Amino acid sequence: MPCQVCYEDATLACSKCKYARYCSQACQKADWKAHKKGCEMQQMINQFEEAQASAPRARPNSKRCTGCPPCRWRAGS
Repeated sequence: MPCQVCYEDATLACSKCKYARYCSQACQKADWKAHKKGCEMQQMINQFEEAQASAPRARPNSKRCTGCPPCRWRAGS
């Protein structure tokens, strides 16, 4: 990915949001004022996605038909 500032090959990433890429600390420092608000938003998005990924998925209600093939076959008979 290219550096956010100079478009050279980026080897560093913002340690907070892990999204913005930079080729050097000088470029990261030069971009901080512009990146700061987006960084905060990206951190919130990352936290939300992590919470969603780690949350257990809801199981379907076993007392309600989910339209599985056997139920559809019985309904057609």
